[in-house]
Amino acid sequence: MTQTITANTNSVDAVWHALTDGKFILRHDGRDDTFCDVLDDAGNVIGSAHRIYSDGYAVQTRPFGGYVSDKQIVFVS
Repeated sequence: MTQTITANTNSVDAVWHALTDGKFILRHDGRDDTFCDVLDDAGNVIGSAHRIYSDGYAVQTRPFGGYVSDKQIVFVS
């Protein structure tokens, strides 16, 4: 499975993960296609993501908050 950040990842490692094209796992939260939960590899919800960019998401987790491009997103159901 994809290796991504967890709620316990330190902030420096989380930013490095995002900057080096690391993957973020997203699952639509049921409201609409613009809101998602951010998951770790174990399927735990660690944050939220919102589609406010034409080519990516605004991701908010404890260790990382910022822009994540579409090429870094892995969707699960």
